[in-house]
Amino acid sequence: MKHLLPILVLVITLSSISQSLLAQDAQFNLDRKINLKNQDSVEKNIKINVSEGTINVYLGIECKVSMGNVTIEIFDPNGVKNGNFSIESQIEEELPIRAEYYNEIVEGQIEQRLESPIKGTWVIKITPEKATGNVHIKTKHYINY
Repeated sequence: MKHLLPILVLVITLSSISQSLLAQDAQFNLDRKINLKNQDSVEKNIKINVSEGTINVYLGIECKVSMGNVTIEIFDPNGVKNGNFSIESQIEEELPIRAEYYNEIVEGQIEQRLESPIKGTWVIKITPEKATGNVHIKTKHYINY
């Protein structure tokens, strides 16, 4: 009976610690869609803020174009490029044209898991050249408070 009390105290303590550790983890998801219309050629910089306590970030970028080309680049807060890709429609189209009549739709994507990412503002640079299409950015931040 006298061994039961220390075991009970130990079980309650461990249970309390594990519950507080589990309660501190969080996940933040962001889903952003950018339309590129009418042969868009305007550069766009999308900012992703990585806060203190972020364990890792999942980054998924999908791009579709029916006209023109698009380059996607990922930069960390220090300005270092961490990934890029380009897609290009190879069939020339004349505007105006209805979407259901496009001869070609090109799709590309990049997925990254950033382990222990640098805290600060990451930038996704979208550079379209006479592009019609869209860019879909998904992020998942895993945070320990």
